Amino acid sequence: MARLRVLTYNIHHGADAAERPSLDRIGRLIADSDADVVCLQEVDRNFGPRSAHRDQVAWLADGLAMHAHFGASITRRGGRYGNAILSRGALTDTRVHALPTPEGVEPRCAVSAVAATPLGEVAVFTTHLTVEPALADVRRQQLELIAGLVAETSGPAVVTGDFNTGSRRGELSVLEKAMHDVRRSRRFSPARWSLLWGRPSGATFPARWPLRRIDRIYVSGPLRVASTRVLPGRGSDHRALLAELRRH
Repeated sequence: MARLRVLTYNIHHGADAAERPSLDRIGRLIADSDADVVCLQEVDRNFGPRSAHRDQVAWLADGLAMHAHFGASITRRGGRYGNAILSRGALTDTRVHALPTPEGVEPRCAVSAVAATPLGEVAVFTTHLTVEPALADVRRQQLELIAGLVAETSGPAVVTGDFNTGSRRGELSVLEKAMHDVRRSRRFSPARWSLLWGRPSGATFPARWPLRRIDRIYVSGPLRVASTRVLPGRGSDHRALLAELRRH
């Protein structure tokens, strides 16, 4: 039976929690995961000395033999910083979506593409939401925009990212409500279809001793979960979350 492996990973501009360069470790983890689609946050493209002015998207895509789509949240002196989608299969309908962000707060974006996968074409979204705890309303606005984009898709969709919030705050319900077609499926309960934990706690941050469940994967359409896990490895200040999906 065909399966689709999706990885989401905040790579902290290619550095570990101690700010040591770790892009090679990140590349090995991705390769070892055997993911078909890789969603990355906090990615540098010639952004500055912190990442040795390296184009991290090109380096990873070339080394992994994957197609790539990148969207910048910040552009500075010819360098860019943002989110990326890597895929073994071709990427089409590639887009970058600016997210609502107040003046004086770090700009945020979501990137999307339609990926050719072992399960057919899948709309893939990845994002990195505003981090400040006091800006819950901003995160809700950002999620409303993403939910609207997902609602416009006609086939299966996967939404991933660093959401910088947990379930208890209620902000993520905005996204879950937008994916109402899947919630009505007989095969999925609201608790099961929407949120894929990599282990009982599903925590991915901080990498050394994960306590927070802020890196997540959501699905819609005919996709179901075969397995999920949080991957070991501390090449970033986050851990990576891997989900294996199939159609039903």
